[in-house]
Amino acid sequence: FLLRIDKIRIHNITVSETKVIDPVLVREHVQSHISGMYAWVIPKNSVFLLPLVSIHKDIEHNFPYAKTVVVRRVGLQTIAVDITERKGVYLWCVDQTNSDCSFTDYDGYIFSKAPYFSGDVYVRLYGERTTDINGTGNFQNAVSMKNITTLFGLLSTRGFTPVSFQQ
Repeated sequence: FLLRIDKIRIHNITVSETKVIDPVLVREHVQSHISGMYAWVIPKNSVFLLPLVSIHKDIEHNFPYAKTVVVRRVGLQTIAVDITERKGVYLWCVDQTNSDCSFTDYDGYIFSKAPYFSGDVYVRLYGERTTDINGTGNFQNAVSMKNITTLFGLLSTRGFTPVSFQQ
């Protein structure tokens, strides 16, 4: 019953500074993993029984803006969650009406619905994509997306500003 000693139980959850992801929601997700008891006897927040892999997968699944997630124990009473957020570089749009667009990062990963933007705030990508149930997915395979990004970079160095790309 050493696992019940208060000094070796998690009481603090820290979340790295984020711009888009709400740290309160991340803390709630972590808390849901460490609340309660195993077999009505062993506390889930015991520092020795932390489900770090499960917490990591939960955050990755529920927060598509998270590019990298690191969940770690800090001392005997704290869990730290370090998140690096994705940056919306392009917009992937269903069609040229631009009414249904999502943010896409440099790698072509589609991760979040985008509000309507008038003008050319973001380069728009049109074409096929693979997607999962959350609406996240990829615009292109990694090699194609790298080629597209390289092309945009070359055009920019020559004084051209890419506006859109049709697959």
